[in-house]
Amino acid sequence: MIDVVYIAIAVLLVLMCISVWFTTRNRFFEKQVRDKSELAMRYLIDHKNETDCQKSIDLFYKAEKLQDEIALIIGKHPKMKPYGIDLPPLVVSEQPQQELSLGELFRQYDKKNNHSVIYAKFSNNKKDS
Repeated sequence: MIDVVYIAIAVLLVLMCISVWFTTRNRFFEKQVRDKSELAMRYLIDHKNETDCQKSIDLFYKAEKLQDEIALIIGKHPKMKPYGIDLPPLVVSEQPQQELSLGELFRQYDKKNNHSVIYAKFSNNKKDS
């Protein structure tokens, strides 16, 4: 059964390597952008030469849709605008932190969050029942 898993992983890795090689070799994304750009330009030229108004509008919308797809592929679409996030500067403490054992960490956490009060109330409710 383990051999089947190893074989499946090996086949997956081989297919992934082949797909990466094929994609880089054929420059798939550059070709895709070039083809879509040519088609969009063809639609725009046909749009200007079309005498039927409805067909002209349809061709224009097809060209706009292709231009949006091209902008998404190359990362220049308004929806993909990078957002700048202002983060506060990192504060590096000068004094080294004390290493605590697991029990000490639990005690410190319990003290910080008042768990002892919760435990006392829980214990009192258990005794009353």
